[in-house]
Amino acid sequence: MNNQKFIIHIREHIANNQFDTALRLLRDLLDNSPQLDEVIQQAGRYASIRQQIRLGTVSHANATLTENQIRMGLLGGKISEKNVIV
Repeated sequence: MNNQKFIIHIREHIANNQFDTALRLLRDLLDNSPQLDEVIQQAGRYASIRQQIRLGTVSHANATLTENQIRMGLLGGKISEKNVIV
């Protein structure tokens, strides 16, 4: 799969709220690139909000807001063929 199709595939996972899969694919794609740290940071935020949801320590509104912020952090111009450095 070429980079463009791979990126489209990742974006589809994000659009379908499949963050675990999208983040795993991004880590694979960006391994040994300067952008890997950013993906790791977003993965940590996602893991943290999922834990807070499980524990009931975050409101639904705040959880949704955080998930949308993660989504925008990933989609906000960072996941496109011209911006991915591999």
